[in-house]
Amino acid sequence: MRGKIKFFNENKNFGFISTKKMRDDLYFNKSNYPKEHVPHRDQLVEFRVVETDRGKAAEDIYVLRYDE
Repeated sequence: MRGKIKFFNENKNFGFISTKKMRDDLYFNKSNYPKEHVPHRDQLVEFRVVETDRGKAAEDIYVLRYDE
């Protein structure tokens, strides 16, 4: 699935991704983000959706476009 980074908290290492296909934003942890990139707002990403105890989340995140 594809989406955009909506929010990222660098101090707590988590954020949210918004998509056109899902109503709710998806949680992600920086541990699921490529180590060579820093998440930032509006960054285009591709990922796998997984079900967790707290709801749906994004894993195996791949950066489609990286703008610094």
